[in-house]
Amino acid sequence: MSIIGPRPEAEKFVRCYREAERRVLRAAPGLAGMAALIYPDEGEILRAQPDADAAYVEHLMPRKLAVELEYEARRTFASDLGLMLKLALSIAGSRKYADREFRIDASAHRPVQLESII
Repeated sequence: MSIIGPRPEAEKFVRCYREAERRVLRAAPGLAGMAALIYPDEGEILRAQPDADAAYVEHLMPRKLAVELEYEARRTFASDLGLMLKLALSIAGSRKYADREFRIDASAHRPVQLESII
């Protein structure tokens, strides 16, 4: 495990990955990844759902995986350092990078554009 990388997922959710999403399993898992920066409030999002697991698998998980896969495709040592800094600023409350357009009832999966974040 490394500091930066996709967070390991529970096996019950990994079984729901689509073929393209399984590429994330090739990356070294980390303590924090880009999805942690974009979706810091996933607990709050899911708490309001009648079936949190179903809402996660159908709506949130595909978006998080898309973010992680895009980050991994462009990942460099410098981007990891930048992500660590942005995560620290986000934790400190001075910067928020959350996907403000995310709605759990969104009908279509739309990955976040990372150019403005990285």
